[in-house]
Amino acid sequence: MEQLTTTTATTFFTPWVHASSIRKFPRTSSLAVGVDADASIGYSSKGLFDDAEMLLNQMEEEGIKPNIFTWNSVLSGYSLNGREKDALAVIEKMRALGVAPNVVSWTALISGCSQNEKYKESLDFFSQMLEEHVKPNTATLSSLLQACAGMSWLQKGKEIHCWCIRNSFDEDVMVATALIHMYIKSGSQLGASEIFSRMKNASVATWNCMIMGFAVYSKGREGIAFFNKMREMGIQPDAITFTALLSCCKNSGLLDEGWKYFDSMKADYNIQPTIEHYSCMVDLLGRAGYLDEAWDFIHTMPIKPHASVWGSLLQSCRAHNNVSLGRFAAKNLFELEPNNSANYVIMMNLYSMSGRWEDVEHIKEQMSARGVRIRPGLSWIQINHNVHVFSEEEPHPDAGDIYFELYQLISEMKKLGYIPDVKCVYQDTDDVEKEKVLLTHTEKLAITYGLMKMKNSSPIRVIKTTRTCSDCHTAAKFMSLVRNCEIILKDGVRFHHFRDGRCSCNDYW
Repeated sequence: MEQLTTTTATTFFTPWVHASSIRKFPRTSSLAVGVDADASIGYSSKGLFDDAEMLLNQMEEEGIKPNIFTWNSVLSGYSLNGREKDALAVIEKMRALGVAPNVVSWTALISGCSQNEKYKESLDFFSQMLEEHVKPNTATLSSLLQACAGMSWLQKGKEIHCWCIRNSFDEDVMVATALIHMYIKSGSQLGASEIFSRMKNASVATWNCMIMGFAVYSKGREGIAFFNKMREMGIQPDAITFTALLSCCKNSGLLDEGWKYFDSMKADYNIQPTIEHYSCMVDLLGRAGYLDEAWDFIHTMPIKPHASVWGSLLQSCRAHNNVSLGRFAAKNLFELEPNNSANYVIMMNLYSMSGRWEDVEHIKEQMSARGVRIRPGLSWIQINHNVHVFSEEEPHPDAGDIYFELYQLISEMKKLGYIPDVKCVYQDTDDVEKEKVLLTHTEKLAITYGLMKMKNSSPIRVIKTTRTCSDCHTAAKFMSLVRNCEIILKDGVRFHHFRDGRCSCNDYW
């Protein structure tokens, strides 16, 4: 009873006390296991890994064996903080001490990697987990599907879906919702709809996921219809529902509907708008060309604008070539996110569109002074079971063949009216050189490689880490026309489905 009471007290007080305080507990053998175990758990949850490790080592020196709960807590702390190598070291130490990692141990690893965007590592750990005959649970599978969604890796997601069906996990609400999210993020809205149609007890999170799916596929009116169906079913919307709904409106240019649902949040559902909702409204107004209204909206917000709000305004300024307002948005962004290279690039693009090359150079000088490097854009495509990555810094092994094919494509496209948009290049050089720069854009190379290697009937699926430029968007439309194929491009904002020279976004993006 003494051990239980002390353990409980230690667990309760750990979140509030300093590490040194717990070391003052008496080190009697009857108390040591409870105090040290729960103290290490508390340290881990606070990110005090050195203290947690110190206590674990001290327990080992005194011959005290930590239990599985203690190990898993430290393991989870490492994983969630992106320290998977340290987490793996804990796994190995557990094995050395005869403690077998259980489903919680492996789930902590997989979940931590997924949340830190180390998706491949998540999949690798899942394979190791199965090799050790540890059966995953719903939390494991949800985290794993999150990794597939993060990579937009449809084939791997389908494999995990099959595993879920074989092992009777597919009817679980959490797993089914994660499957819907995976299919949506991997370019298969049909797959998501099929799962939803078979669900008998969809949660509000499931409905939210479906509505957001309509948003990223630029199907705003269908998303609104889905919201109305949700209300008819008696499902009460939450704040995330309205984020998804407003995203539907902003991605489809539904200005009146956006205002309607923004006002309805508080009036009809008593939901206070958050920064995400305000950001959606700024994006909706700005993208529709109402930049002055977006500016006024920002200044009437009851909360201080975050980077997402100024980022939405800056993107709209670039879309409508409004340099003066864009400079003010950029000034705020540079203060809030001084190391985010994407903001500098957007401003350089805005200046270059107006031929303001001195201002472009000034932005470059600012970046240099602050030590900010432009993060290279990446695109990738899966062909069979191999993922091919295209980077602005490292050439693909088949680069020679790819560029030869791309030159042929561009020649055919120009005959049909394609004109390279050299305004997308923020370098002060002639148009011929700018066209050469446009050829190096990673999504163009990935699409071209897909056309070279995939069967004519297969859609070309390309993922890009950042927003695609207007030239690549136009080029993809012409590529789909010239080669009579379907191209699915997911950029940092949404999905673009190209077919017969048209895009699903109707050029509103």
